[in-house]
Amino acid sequence: MDEMSEYECVLSSWSRASDEREQDGWIVGSTLVWRKLNAISQPVRGRLPNRYESIFPRVKQRTY
Repeated sequence: MDEMSEYECVLSSWSRASDEREQDGWIVGSTLVWRKLNAISQPVRGRLPNRYESIFPRVKQRTY
């Protein structure tokens, strides 16, 4: 599997998970970025260190 195929697999899994939540009535309330202050760098060459996590809280209605 080449790099683009692996990237597309990751995106499609996020998309499928999001679609399944929406079918259950959940929507993304907001998007949060959690900055990891003491993040350990990954031992992989050519990859930027991941120093944040994206958090997508789900809500049942737009006004909360």
